[in-house]
Amino acid sequence: MPRTRSGSRGQSGDVLSTKEAATICKVALSTIVYWFDKGLIRGYRTPGGHRRIFRADLEKFMKDHAIPLGDRLDDQLRVLAVGKDPEVLELFRQTLGQMNGHVEWTTATGIFQAGRLVATFQPNLLLVDAELDGREGAALCEELRGDPDTRDIDIVLLSAQATSEEVGRLRGVGAAEVLTGAVTRQQLQVVISSFLS
Repeated sequence: MPRTRSGSRGQSGDVLSTKEAATICKVALSTIVYWFDKGLIRGYRTPGGHRRIFRADLEKFMKDHAIPLGDRLDDQLRVLAVGKDPEVLELFRQTLGQMNGHVEWTTATGIFQAGRLVATFQPNLLLVDAELDGREGAALCEELRGDPDTRDIDIVLLSAQATSEEVGRLRGVGAAEVLTGAVTRQQLQVVISSFLS
């Protein structure tokens, strides 16, 4: 069962897409693009030409222009997706990419990188390929559950080959959900959405 999120804010270096910014401000996407292009909101363009907006600057802009902040910036679910298999990482990216405005996400390709991002990105939810390197998925669960600063992070593990006994073991080390078999984008979206409330 998903835990209630603490609503702790991410780091000031967090960035948003224009679609996410438009959702937060409750304005049309074209309005955000106009503000960005006029230099009213700071950000940058990716090599592919996509606009990215700094979260802290969006907050300042909203305050300066009396756009109600409410809890909208805090209510976004921050998801860290961890995996090495290219197909699993692509599943994570495609699924999370379809949830713009609802989740903020990033990926890690190993336990060391995931550990760094847990500290800096401060995710509410981890999606982890349990078969990273043998026991790495389970080891990550145990490590997070053993630290008071990270024990409340929800963890969803994907394990294509897990037996019912292995699923029980993974739940026992702290996984909120264990998805087995060939997981689809729709299945994963349903699970992620359950942590938004």
